[in-house]
Amino acid sequence: MSIKVSIIIPYYKNHNLLINCVGSIIQQSIKKRIYEIIIINDNPNLKLNKNKFLCKNMTIINNSRNLGPGLSRNKGIKKSKGEYILFVDSDDLVKSNYLKMIFSYIEKYNFDVLTFNSRFNLKLKNNQKYSILKKLLNAKIDTSVIYSIFKKKLLIKNKIIFKPGVHEDIYFLFLTYKNANKIKFLKTNIYLKNNINNSIINKISKSRIKDYFLAYNDVTYACKKDPFFKNKDKLNRYINTGQNGYFYDIINEIIRLEINIEKANKLINYAVHLSKDQFNLTNQLIVSKKNMFNKLFFKIYSDKSMFSYKELKILKNQEL
Repeated sequence: MSIKVSIIIPYYKNHNLLINCVGSIIQQSIKKRIYEIIIINDNPNLKLNKNKFLCKNMTIINNSRNLGPGLSRNKGIKKSKGEYILFVDSDDLVKSNYLKMIFSYIEKYNFDVLTFNSRFNLKLKNNQKYSILKKLLNAKIDTSVIYSIFKKKLLIKNKIIFKPGVHEDIYFLFLTYKNANKIKFLKTNIYLKNNINNSIINKISKSRIKDYFLAYNDVTYACKKDPFFKNKDKLNRYINTGQNGYFYDIINEIIRLEINIEKANKLINYAVHLSKDQFNLTNQLIVSKKNMFNKLFFKIYSDKSMFSYKELKILKNQEL
C-alpha cells in the first residue's frame, strides 16, 4: 500500500513535547503503513535518533544549521513520499480521530486543500474561491498551515514553498488557496494547539513584526499583479481592511506579550513606523471593531507617542 500522507514536523527544542506529539499521531485508529512521519531537527547542537520513537515509517533529517520552521518544512516536502502533506508543530497534539476524519474527506471528495479547526463550514470549487481569498485579504481567517492538509501535486506543480522568516505560513497558504481547484473548510476541531510560553509565536520582537507585515505585503503584491483580481478598486478595499486587521493584531500581540513598558513602547513605535511605510491605515470605509480600536490607538498615540500602563490597559480592554 502506497503512502497516503506525509506528516512533516519541524523541531527545535523540548524533546518531551515532541515525544507526546508523535505519540498522539501513532495512536491514530488507522493503518500506520499509509502515512509517514518526517521530523526535521532544526537544532544543530542536537541529534535525534528515530529508534527512540515507536514508529517504523519515520524519517529524521538533522539540519547542519538552524533554518527556521519554514525552510525546514521545505526539506520535509522534498523528502516526502505521500500524496498529501500535513504540517504539525512539535509542541502540539492531534485528536485520536485526526487522520481518520481527514482521510474520510480527501478520499471521498479529492480536495486539493482541506482546512479544519475553521470558524466556518465551506466548500469551494475553482470559480468560487474568490470568497476565501477575500477573507484572507481581510485578515478574517487563520493563516497557520497546521490547520490544513495539502495535495502534494498542488505544491509541486505551482512551486509553492515556504519563505524564510517567521509568519512564513501566510504567503504559503495564500498560494495554495489561489491555485487550488477544490477547497473545503471544516469547523471540526481535531488539532490541539499547545500554547507554550517560550515558543516562537509567544515571543514578540522587531523581526517578528517586520516579517508579519512583509508576509501580508507579499500577498497583496501578488494580488495586484494577478489578472484573477479584476476589480482593482474592490481589491484595494479588501487590502486596506486587511492592513487594519494586521496592524490591530500586532499591536495586541505587543500588549499581550511584552510586560516591560519601555520595551513595549519601543516595539509599538517600530510597528507604527513600519505601518506608515507599508500600509494605508487611513480613509477606512468599512466600520469594524478593529478599525475602531486602531482609531483609539492613534488618538492616544498622536498626543505623545508613548503609552502608560493605564493606557495600554484601556487598549487591552478594547481587544476583540
